[in-house]
Amino acid sequence: MSENIVQFDDLEAEVDNVDGRLISVRSKKRAKNKSFLANLSMLGDVIQGIINPKTGNVENFGNTTLSTIPTGVPPNGTVAADGTITLVAALRTTYPHAWVYLPAGAVVGGLAGMYYVRMSSTTVGQVFTNYVNATTTEFVPFIPSETPTLAVGSGSAYTQTTGTGLNIFNKTIVGNLLGPRGMLRASPLYTVSNNANNKVGRLWYGTAGSFQSAGISTVNGQAAIVTLRNKGVTNAQMAFNSNNGDIGNPGGVSDITVDSTINQPLLFTGQITNATTDYLFLEGLTLEVFPQS
Repeated sequence: MSENIVQFDDLEAEVDNVDGRLISVRSKKRAKNKSFLANLSMLGDVIQGIINPKTGNVENFGNTTLSTIPTGVPPNGTVAADGTITLVAALRTTYPHAWVYLPAGAVVGGLAGMYYVRMSSTTVGQVFTNYVNATTTEFVPFIPSETPTLAVGSGSAYTQTTGTGLNIFNKTIVGNLLGPRGMLRASPLYTVSNNANNKVGRLWYGTAGSFQSAGISTVNGQAAIVTLRNKGVTNAQMAFNSNNGDIGNPGGVSDITVDSTINQPLLFTGQITNATTDYLFLEGLTLEVFPQS
């Protein structure tokens, strides 16, 4: 279990990082083993914050997810029988740890999805058997704790998927965590091949709720700060839809209708145009959840 320690005045709350469930609340002035429930704002079994005894207001705190391991869509390549991957176009840098989307068959018996890799150059690396289907499974990029096993590649050139968004990140937002006035804030950092082709990083809340997209070309990358806010109800949200999210001139507005009272995936998808020259990586991400009843 991964835990957050959240502090306010003389109270200390311990909550689960994964689903926001309350573990314990204790006074910092008391012995650590004397946990007690006090001054809590709850929505179901999810702790939203600590009530300020002086004002009666809920002092909210966010559930933060930090991702610093690159995850993305590489260009065409070949995975050899010894697990060596060779790309037809160079990436921006050499990644000691990363996850890449490979189509079905690139690895012998392998399904389409995310594979753990260690690159030794911008075009050559090793693919391991660590695999996640980020469409159906929660996936925040990580470094495997066990000694990884090299994958057995097909030895044949694979053709990367183009023209459609591929799931490269998937974080579950627990139902009822947001509340009717809650907010999500995401700060993605993308890098892409610097050419005229359009590469698209897209952010989704739920599988049908795309609310921000970044079409990127003729630059090496792009950063954004994006917020998604419930509109005082739990089934309607709004966000600014532009390459940089809320930064500068936000441009268009996205209005979506997603039921936030049930578990919903927060998804990042990556899309490339030309499989022989393009790539897109989500280099890093900070995701914050701010509950508000």
